[in-house]
Amino acid sequence: MSQVNWPCKNSLQLLPRRLITALLVSWVIRSACKYASMVYYYLIILWMLSLMQKKITASFNKSAKRYDKYAFLQRYVADILFDKLSMLQDDFSSIIDIGCGTGYLTEKLEKNQHLVALDMAIEMCKIVKCNQVVCGQATALPFIDHNFDLVISNLMIQWLFGNPDEFFLESLRVLQPKGMLLLSSFGPDTLQELHSVTQ
Repeated sequence: MSQVNWPCKNSLQLLPRRLITALLVSWVIRSACKYASMVYYYLIILWMLSLMQKKITASFNKSAKRYDKYAFLQRYVADILFDKLSMLQDDFSSIIDIGCGTGYLTEKLEKNQHLVALDMAIEMCKIVKCNQVVCGQATALPFIDHNFDLVISNLMIQWLFGNPDEFFLESLRVLQPKGMLLLSSFGPDTLQELHSVTQ
């Protein structure tokens, strides 16, 4: 029997190595494309949220002077929130009112020696009657850690558009170890009477 001479013997030996390399390169390219696609969509979402936030801020700035004329629900909920706070009978030495608006709730808290009012709309901040008013974002509070023993916020969290985590993390950061977070927000039963009438 004659011996078969394989002219491509070296190529056959290298085939598995080349195949593995090709598969690895293909996997890296697919992974990179998938990762790039995820980053792209994430950036698009961030851009859209930023655009929405800017429009909301502009809207509040525009309506600041006539805001209190129509903010009956905000005032009603603020009264309830303040009553809940009064029931606690705690002597808070430092308070921040996040999303203070025109300062309706802030004025109720004004007896506190260290009171800070914060809102994202500069025109709202100009109306607030408080010694320390800051224009800033609830998701990036411009304060040092453990600076307040009470963070209070009335009907603000809904404007964060599904990104409340940063607000809670920031609140936790600026709160003292035994501090308190007190807030109000809309729920499934909010304005249930109006909902039932329109059905």
